[in-house]
Amino acid sequence: MAKKKYVKSRTGETSFEHAFRDCAGLMGITYEKIEDVRIDKGRHNRIKTGQYHGNPKAGFEDELRRPYDGIIESKLGNFPVEFKFNANTLEPHQKQSQEKINRVNGSFFVLRKEIIYISEADNRWKTIYSIQKMIDKKMTTVYSTGRLEEMAKWFIGESGEGDSHISYYVRWLKK
Repeated sequence: MAKKKYVKSRTGETSFEHAFRDCAGLMGITYEKIEDVRIDKGRHNRIKTGQYHGNPKAGFEDELRRPYDGIIESKLGNFPVEFKFNANTLEPHQKQSQEKINRVNGSFFVLRKEIIYISEADNRWKTIYSIQKMIDKKMTTVYSTGRLEEMAKWFIGESGEGDSHISYYVRWLKK
């Protein structure tokens, strides 16, 4: 199988997150983003002074890391989610959060948007939205679609059948 060639974007993950929030809102789903830690003046000075003296990690050693991007609140429950664009992978602290949450109730999901070239010469591409979950220590796609609306509907149980339905992956929902 040929290697995927992705369309590049500087704001892909952020744009995807905002589009999902707006789309989900139309379906009665709430997405609550967890905000990044704010940098105060003292920390900003430590970063600038340390970097000036050759320490690129100055001021970041004790940084609080956001465990995941946000929480989807739907009629089926609350789901911690991490948004990823193209081939981006989870950071180590995000993997730890995912493992801890999945041990309790299996509700952590990764939402991925991939924009793949069909023909680079013609600048034709396709978009794939997928919902992924860690199963047996391997990231597995549990639902895939070409429409953002279908991805949002998955969290209220209106998309997916059989082993691609949300009830198959979340412990408190009946199969």
